[in-house]
Amino acid sequence: MSMKAQGTIEAIIAVAIGLVVIVIIGTFVGNTNSNVQGTTSTQVARSALDELTAVGNELNSQGTGSKSQVDLSLPADVKEVIFSGNTMTFRFNSGQTSTRSVPYKVYGQVNISEGKNYITAQALDSGICYGDPTLCSTCGDDIIAGFEECEGSNLAGKTCWDVGNFDRGTLSCSSTCRYNTSLCIPPVCGNNLKERGEACDGTDLAGETCRTQGWWLGPLSCYNPPGASQCTFDTSQCIPAQSLCLGVDISTIALEATDNRIKFITATNLCPFPIYVAGANISWDDPTNLLEAVQIDGSVKWGYNCNWGCVPLGRQPSDTIVNFSGTNTLLFTLPPLSSSIFDKIDWKKSVEGTEIVLGFMFNDSSVNWSLPFTPED
Repeated sequence: MSMKAQGTIEAIIAVAIGLVVIVIIGTFVGNTNSNVQGTTSTQVARSALDELTAVGNELNSQGTGSKSQVDLSLPADVKEVIFSGNTMTFRFNSGQTSTRSVPYKVYGQVNISEGKNYITAQALDSGICYGDPTLCSTCGDDIIAGFEECEGSNLAGKTCWDVGNFDRGTLSCSSTCRYNTSLCIPPVCGNNLKERGEACDGTDLAGETCRTQGWWLGPLSCYNPPGASQCTFDTSQCIPAQSLCLGVDISTIALEATDNRIKFITATNLCPFPIYVAGANISWDDPTNLLEAVQIDGSVKWGYNCNWGCVPLGRQPSDTIVNFSGTNTLLFTLPPLSSSIFDKIDWKKSVEGTEIVLGFMFNDSSVNWSLPFTPED
């Protein structure tokens, strides 16, 4: 054999050996990558199951209605996520599975995509739902789950009052597990029955009167405006508390005698009906200076000598309540739209420079207070 032929054969053998080595190396690397990929997928699946389990455990402890978000990372070769009974399963394209069992029922459906998946988890009466809550309920199984409002006779403790603007009636559950309010009755203004959202209705005033509404006397009624959904109180015929009818003018006050008497306090009834002054609460800043007499329009209504059995007896110290008494009456009447003069309030000593406050008390227990005033010469 020539040297040239021998060299050619050796070259061919070398190339063949090289190709075999490349194939062997490629096979080894491929198997290694496959094993690494399989290991990585399993690890990602376990981490995802750990996350689902941790969130499920927390929601299960918090109770029905609690919600959370799961940040779920899925491996590239996961085929489906299965929730069944007490088990969560990841199934891979290879047919292999990773599973996790939990001490509660699991439901749901997860859209499969590689990488981050943001899934809502919610605790239901029947277990933990992952994904869309509407996929976790089965209407007719006697378990309120997902977006079910009710199940058969189980109305979750609700009544017509709770589920809408209804006053009464019979609430039931529809075939789609939603509330059926067809037999619930809404409030109707004008049926003489006080109902939800109404202060009153026609003749039904719910026991209220002008007095309970902050007035004094008068007929309280109910206003039922046409087309209105609610009825409200009509106080247009109510008479206000008497104290609101009184106007007190202290600008004309003067001192008299030895400065122990003030006069010319004008009290005016601003209302078109009489008001009845039962007494006065008079205060001043010297408790040693005793009040001796109170006179209105020339008639002594309370005096030291107590000719009319007045109460309280005798001279009175500072911050004194004076109950008016006098000829044929225990009240001082202010006629409609009229004025009267407190023309004599006497003390034992001078009240010049003394701050005085006069409160008029009425027989409806209301009081009208004057501004503080200081009489001067």
